[in-house]
Amino acid sequence: MTMQVSPEQERFARILHPYNFEQFRRAASEKARFVHYTSAEAGMSILRNREVWMRKSSCMNDYLEVQYGLDRLSRAYGRTNAGNEFKSVLDQMFNGIMTDIEKLFNGWVPHFQSDTYFTCVSEHVSAEDTYGRLSMWRAYSESTGIALILNNSVFLNPADGLAAYSSPVSYLNDSDFEFEFAKIASNVR
Repeated sequence: MTMQVSPEQERFARILHPYNFEQFRRAASEKARFVHYTSAEAGMSILRNREVWMRKSSCMNDYLEVQYGLDRLSRAYGRTNAGNEFKSVLDQMFNGIMTDIEKLFNGWVPHFQSDTYFTCVSEHVSAEDTYGRLSMWRAYSESTGIALILNNSVFLNPADGLAAYSSPVSYLNDSDFEFEFAKIASNVR
């Protein structure tokens, strides 16, 4: 399976989302499988109704994940060489655009936690075929948990119809986030 994206989408992904692009490319080339851990009741509802519900980010088990990402971005953007490079490159290309970008982004920040919804899936490796991933069983239902192994194409190919998109999560510390942010600045340059 290969990702089905237009040349323009691929170009923007390589420039602005290099980590995500590489993870999608790897998952496609390895024919990665994905799994959704849930309770038996919720799993039956998913199968019976042919629908998956999304959870508001502020109601998730790990509700601080969105804030964690915003904190890493704020630090990298505002207090690192990578952030300075990013701002400099864009301002050189489009004089004064960073003021507009900052205003727009800051206006969206409150909505990231209040208006963002998730359905969480994990990569499923073959070694987990028999028992799954213990940490996920504990998190989603010790006694009646199930694991739904999912068709990977819905995660690896963009579809704008529902305005729902898949994105790999990376739990980076400050220095690793800065490294990835520097890649974006370099790509833009």
